[in-house]
Amino acid sequence: MRTKFFLSLLALGAMVTFFVSCENEEPFVDPGKVIKSEVVDPGTAEDVTEVDNGTEGTSLSYETWIIVDQLFADGSTSKPKTRTSTASSGNKITVVLSNDITNHSSKTDVSDFEIKEAKFDVSYRELGSSRYPTEEFVNVIDSAVVYTVDRGCFALEFVLPYQVAVYDDGITKITMPYHKYSNIKDNGGEVTELDDETTAEGVYKQKMYKHTILAEFNGKEYPVIAEVVLRKEAKEDVLVERKVVESGVELVSYDADAKTGVSKSWIKIEETWSESGVKSYVEEVMLNNSSSDANFRSFAIYVQNKIQFSDLSYGGSSYSDSEGEKRTDGNFSITKYERTYKMPVVCSKEDARSNFYFGVVYEKAIYTNGDLEYEMPCFSYGEAEYSVTQESDWTTNSEGQEEMKIKCTSSVNFDKVKYAYLRNGSIFVQ
Repeated sequence: MRTKFFLSLLALGAMVTFFVSCENEEPFVDPGKVIKSEVVDPGTAEDVTEVDNGTEGTSLSYETWIIVDQLFADGSTSKPKTRTSTASSGNKITVVLSNDITNHSSKTDVSDFEIKEAKFDVSYRELGSSRYPTEEFVNVIDSAVVYTVDRGCFALEFVLPYQVAVYDDGITKITMPYHKYSNIKDNGGEVTELDDETTAEGVYKQKMYKHTILAEFNGKEYPVIAEVVLRKEAKEDVLVERKVVESGVELVSYDADAKTGVSKSWIKIEETWSESGVKSYVEEVMLNNSSSDANFRSFAIYVQNKIQFSDLSYGGSSYSDSEGEKRTDGNFSITKYERTYKMPVVCSKEDARSNFYFGVVYEKAIYTNGDLEYEMPCFSYGEAEYSVTQESDWTTNSEGQEEMKIKCTSSVNFDKVKYAYLRNGSIFVQ
């Protein structure tokens, strides 16, 4: 029994010795762990390095840095990059940030070529993130300013990338100084025609759309160009609708003495096509007006006895139209109209009457194109105004007849022109 008790005491003593030995070992300390830090100075290089990549764009790069006071878990402070170096007053973290300004080139299918007024939008986008290769606590985030131009049938994006460095040692997290794009100026876009493209899938109509902007980076403007080939499948272009949307007529010249004039009659036609969309054009025709060449009979009233001029009375004027010659001019069919004005003079006392006459000519036109037929606007002569005056008292003429001479003065408007007509006549005693 004594022997067993003695062996148990020896075993217990060994275990106590083992635990005491373990408790006296020093705990592991990570010498690279930061337990306290403070950024004391941030900054960037004044100059941005540019590399011209020709038509592809421009590459930009610059340095950004911060100085950090650090306290590490092993008691050292502000260790520089080499772990064997002695402590300094601060650790300078330096990162080179770079980005490319790239001209954009693409091709897109569209349902039509109707390019609407541009709508613009500016947004920001994160493209990715990676650990900086030579700085322990730095991540570099690839970001972009995205400038979008929406033209209705298509939209294009100007993706302007820039980099942001983030320092994070577990105690201090800070975004290092950086540049990004700002003050974007839009210089607009233009469209040019391209040849058709033939592929295994079919034939495509093509147009080139080119848009330019200016983007400011670190106080300097850089041009960025986007070229987009717009491609639309070529289909049979069918006329859907044709209609007149505007019309008018104007007197372009006249001669009041010669009693002639020329009018321009026009219409604006709008066509809707299945593929090419809406088209509009103007059709016009010149229309003439003048006096009539017809020979009107002379004015004469026959009475039984001599009357006084005051015995005469006058009714209202009237007119009648008749169609004359026709001519064609392109899609226009033009008809000449002759208008005859009649101005009655009545002697109720003798139950006698007669009429003064004069004639005018004007034209009307009809436009015909396919299923569209349209009567063109035109001017027409208005109502005639007239008056009769006595030119002489009763006299015996060379034929031995008693005769009183009278005169009819009349006028008629044609748009802004007033034409005057004079006709002579006589009253005879039978």
